[in-house]
Amino acid sequence: MTYYTFRQNNSGGVFVAPAINIVVKADSPEQATTIAIANGMYLDPEYEQDCECCGNRWYGDAIETDTIPEVSDWDKSFSRSDDVPAQIVIE
Repeated sequence: MTYYTFRQNNSGGVFVAPAINIVVKADSPEQATTIAIANGMYLDPEYEQDCECCGNRWYGDAIETDTIPEVSDWDKSFSRSDDVPAQIVIE
């Protein structure tokens, strides 16, 4: 299986739950998207947490890797300031 990472946009100047990054272990990008949506990601551009000037909250294209990605210092910093996990992993 492969890991797929979905990254959150800092829409409106803050990150929100469930995490800045959702990492899903899945057989395909489509399966990973379904799992990520079931765990708090959304792709509806009309959702109230999206910012008109900053764009959609979630990037719909997953980043594909063979391993769980490291959490960046940048994400750790925003995780602390916005009180949201930097990354969750769903296996």
